[in-house]
Amino acid sequence: MLELTKKYCPESVFIFTSTNKVYGDNPNRLNFIETKYQWNVSKKQKYFKGIDETTSVDNCNHNLFCVSKAYADLLVQEYNKNFGIKTACFIALIYNIYNKINISMKADIVIIGGVGHIGLPLGILFANKGKSVILYDKDKRYIKQVNNLKMPFLEKGGEKLLKKNKKRILATSNKEFIKNAESVIICIGTPVKNSKPDLKFFFKMFKEVKHLLDPKKPLIIRSSIYPGVCLKVQKFLGKKFQNISYCPERVVQGKSIEELPKLPQIISGVSLKAIKSSKKIFKIICKKVIVTTVLEAELIKLFSNAWRYINFSTSNQFYMICEKLDVNFHKLRKNMIEGYERNKDIPKAGFAAGPCLYKDTAQLNSFLKDEFTLGKAATEINTSFPKFIYKKMFKKYKNNLNKKNIGILGIAFKSNIDDIRDSLSIDLWQYLKKKKLNVKISDNFVKMKENIKASELIKTCNIIILGAPHTAYKNLKIPKNKFLIDSWGFFEK
Repeated sequence: MLELTKKYCPESVFIFTSTNKVYGDNPNRLNFIETKYQWNVSKKQKYFKGIDETTSVDNCNHNLFCVSKAYADLLVQEYNKNFGIKTACFIALIYNIYNKINISMKADIVIIGGVGHIGLPLGILFANKGKSVILYDKDKRYIKQVNNLKMPFLEKGGEKLLKKNKKRILATSNKEFIKNAESVIICIGTPVKNSKPDLKFFFKMFKEVKHLLDPKKPLIIRSSIYPGVCLKVQKFLGKKFQNISYCPERVVQGKSIEELPKLPQIISGVSLKAIKSSKKIFKIICKKVIVTTVLEAELIKLFSNAWRYINFSTSNQFYMICEKLDVNFHKLRKNMIEGYERNKDIPKAGFAAGPCLYKDTAQLNSFLKDEFTLGKAATEINTSFPKFIYKKMFKKYKNNLNKKNIGILGIAFKSNIDDIRDSLSIDLWQYLKKKKLNVKISDNFVKMKENIKASELIKTCNIIILGAPHTAYKNLKIPKNKFLIDSWGFFEK
């Protein structure tokens, strides 16, 4: 075309419609914002109105398509310089999802629910082992943060590894990437509603992506489910789906990056092929796997969390008894444990909650048709803790309680995290507000408009309740004139 222009119409303007692919993966380093249909460059970027010629094509990754376009650009340039032809290269400034990672790319792993507390650390670890990872999710806020190389929640070592593996990991709400995945891992939440599993969203997700799933490729369920759900998924998808595995997560939230490589992974599948494929996948990031049946894997997950929840309820029950008898539970527990190995596993009392322990205990009880006696008792004890705290305050101040300022120190569901899902501290806060009491909250990690500094809370409140025993609170000085409710024994000398 250039030769024809030179020969027959040298006075004409020759316009070549090029592509930003000539810059390789350099544009991926810009600050992108995902809109409904495409990725746009942030207005804060110097290139918001267009990429200029200062953008390098060197020291970046190109595929053969990129190289062909760059070659064409150079030819257009040289025809102007050498023959005087009026040439121009137009590059469209449209950053859709294809510009971030080509949609035809066969990602090694697609994680559905990929920017959550379970999916994101898992994806980061796979990327760190050299795998290309797509994090599919519907949380646009978290997606943006991840693609800007920021962890949306506290995860020890997470952000460092995310930045290190930025070229191998992408968060997106575009489910089309699932189509070409070598394997798919499901990490979406499975909440309980009115103490019963609510799997509407879970199966809705499968309905939405079913047409994108390859029945021959590994499909691994990582979400917490009750017995029989894995086989229900297979029935829903169809008989040709024989490569479905259930491999439950068992990490401590906030320490997934640290724990996953060390923990033996529970592996199960609906077929021998599924077991072999999921075993191969998890061997990438961990040293040991334990192979079980699907039913055993489902029960292992629920039993593990229910066992911990029951243990916490035992200590909470003992704590309540001690409070009624005016006995220091923490000193009692210390004396019970010291030199007596059989009691060493008795946990501390406190706000036992969160999106796993309570939920999985409820799932197991629901599956057993409300006949999980221990689980029901544990739930009753643990969920009654906020009311117990209220009664403790009322016993001391009676009708003068409404004249006191109450402060809850730490509102996350446990120490050293920023997650308030199913937090008993939040439940206590809401309960006290319904009682029309003056309540303030403080948490070093949680971002809420009502949140105040710990120092201000201690200074202005008459009653201080330790909700989450964050390590940072250890250096706090609680004046003796304050009524401290420390069910954890955190401030005990």
